[in-house]
Amino acid sequence: MIVLTTAALLLAPVQAPTANEAVTKMLTKYHNAQTISGRVTFTQQAAGAKVVITSDVYSKKPNMLFIQQTRTPASQGGANNVVAMSDGKKLGYPAPPGSGTFLQHSPDRFFENAEADLEGNYKAFTAMLIDRSLPVAIALYSPNEVYLTIGRLRDLKLSEASLGEETIYRIDFQMVVGNALPADPTRGLPAVPEARIKGVMTVSKAFDLLGLAWRESVGTREQQVDVLSEWVADLQVDKAIDPNVFRVR
Repeated sequence: MIVLTTAALLLAPVQAPTANEAVTKMLTKYHNAQTISGRVTFTQQAAGAKVVITSDVYSKKPNMLFIQQTRTPASQGGANNVVAMSDGKKLGYPAPPGSGTFLQHSPDRFFENAEADLEGNYKAFTAMLIDRSLPVAIALYSPNEVYLTIGRLRDLKLSEASLGEETIYRIDFQMVVGNALPADPTRGLPAVPEARIKGVMTVSKAFDLLGLAWRESVGTREQQVDVLSEWVADLQVDKAIDPNVFRVR
């Protein structure tokens, strides 16, 4: 009887998680990891133009990290290469524009004592990143940055999809990009509904984040531009990382 019961359990189909459960298990996997390493590739296309930003990322708890972001093609007025790192004792990251005259060690970088955790170190240079996105925040595990995206997701729906020979989870969602505003009769302003855009997240059945994408229209009322933003994540958890990666320079 026990053998039959065990066989029945083995043959029973595994019930797919809900969309919320899949996202929660994905986030928990990275939250529990002692190390995360890999690459995030962000591609943005609009009006025939295309920009690719790659982020090579390494993190090790409690407070060691390395990130290098590179933009192709290069921007004429913005940052094209950003590098930040912490060896657990010291933190190095790009100096904000206009701060060079206050630096003693280098004309373009800050060096200071590392914070006690990844979140504290990440906060120091977040504003200088070229790609400040959910996949990057997950790789350098920053709960506050993660919530900036996750907290805006609504109406998540899970389905299965094929990726090569692998079956993965596809999670369709709506993301809030503008808050609802009440009517203001005294100024003659009508109520404004919550603004949302549609997006897709892909997660492996082992709950690895694989990708994220959404499409939105930006610009003025008279002239709208369609913008497609896509991220591909290739992140590994609990893989040994060469300590030299975190060397501060």
